[in-house]
Amino acid sequence: MNVTLRKNSRQPISTSYSHERCFNEDTLRDIIKEELAAAVKSSFKDLLTDQLKNIQGEISAFKVSFGFFNEQFEEFKKRFEEKRRHN
Repeated sequence: MNVTLRKNSRQPISTSYSHERCFNEDTLRDIIKEELAAAVKSSFKDLLTDQLKNIQGEISAFKVSFGFFNEQFEEFKKRFEEKRRHN
């Protein structure tokens, strides 16, 4: 059995990819801008969602209060009408 060893003429994979993976300043700047914009958008969305939940809670509390005042007003109006009929 005769085996011949030959020198590998191909470049290592990591070397060929290293040139493709190099970023110039503008590309890196664009990537950072995109990432920051996505982070700000996500943070803003979370903040807005929290604030809207707080506002919904406040509105619900107002509805309960208005409901109470409406019941009191209707009861007062009913008593007033009854007294007016009797007089």
